[in-house]
Amino acid sequence: MAPTSRNPLSKALGILRWLLDSGVDSFGVREVAAALNMTPSAAHRAISALVEEGILRRMPDSSRYGLGLELFRLVNQAADKFPIRQLAMPPMERLRDLCGEAVFLNLYDPDRQEIIGVAAAESKQPLRYVVVLQEWKSLHSGASGQAVLAFLPPADREAVYAKTGLRAETAATITDRAQMEAQLEQIRTDGYALTKGQRITGAIGMAAPIRGAGGGLIGSLGISIPEPRYQESFAETYAAQLCATAAEISLIAGAPRQEPS
Repeated sequence: MAPTSRNPLSKALGILRWLLDSGVDSFGVREVAAALNMTPSAAHRAISALVEEGILRRMPDSSRYGLGLELFRLVNQAADKFPIRQLAMPPMERLRDLCGEAVFLNLYDPDRQEIIGVAAAESKQPLRYVVVLQEWKSLHSGASGQAVLAFLPPADREAVYAKTGLRAETAATITDRAQMEAQLEQIRTDGYALTKGQRITGAIGMAAPIRGAGGGLIGSLGISIPEPRYQESFAETYAAQLCATAAEISLIAGAPRQEPS
């Protein structure tokens, strides 16, 4: 809906609504002005104010703009009112009860090129891994990060490789670029990631991507299994349940419904 008020706040909120509803990752001044029936100068003033507050950010080496981290901070502070983690908990708890293992939700920050755990349905078994939340994690080590990394554009994957150097976090972490690319190709084929001790020694991880409005990546849904309890037969059964739950949470997050092929 185009803003009709002369109020600058109305114009700024109209830009945010358009950006979120349209599903675009970035936009230019004339693009948003045309979409909202605003003059380019009015659009530029509103965008500049949002950038100054950190709600929007100017894309590197570009005249385009995208969402800023301050918006994510404010959204997270408002999480007690209408959080994705609360909306996601019922399907996460159902998955936990089906597989008996810890289930956790991660959100992806494209600026940091990392994920952060925001919610967990803890396992009820005596031997279990307690999932650490609110801690930034790299994308290259472990199923939760690789479930995001696999579906990023090639240039973004290369940026992650350059940033992390594919450093080893355990003896099982993949540190070779060609081997990592082969792993990610398998993840894209399967629709989920499966790793063994790559981030935490003795832990088996499974994860599937979570998508939001416009189908863009917003994070991953993971399962953590202690290695002594893991059996190879778990993979197929758990994967189907995991991917179905990830698809359900993606719908909750605003992703378009995927029609059966």
